[in-house]
Amino acid sequence: MLEHLLSRAGEDQDFRARLLSDPEATLKDEYGFKVPEGMVLKVVEDSRSTSHLVLPPDPQLSMEEMRVISGGIGNPDDANEGTGGGDTDYTQHPIFHDN
Repeated sequence: MLEHLLSRAGEDQDFRARLLSDPEATLKDEYGFKVPEGMVLKVVEDSRSTSHLVLPPDPQLSMEEMRVISGGIGNPDDANEGTGGGDTDYTQHPIFHDN
């Protein structure tokens, strides 16, 4: 599909302009493709002097994602609580710290 889009955008200037200005509507109108809810699609254009290097999403989880998968262990609000009374201070573990 990507090869087809690139080819068409190279041959059809109207399609290219619409893809650059509103990629989600263009793909829906032309191909019936709906971008999933919560996802944003950006189309960028290289020039003779500028090229874009697109990196995949950062594999490191955010603090909120960590809290969700850990069941809330490591809440920064608990950082001042010690390890006394049988509690474990999980906030000191490196996986619970944003860079």
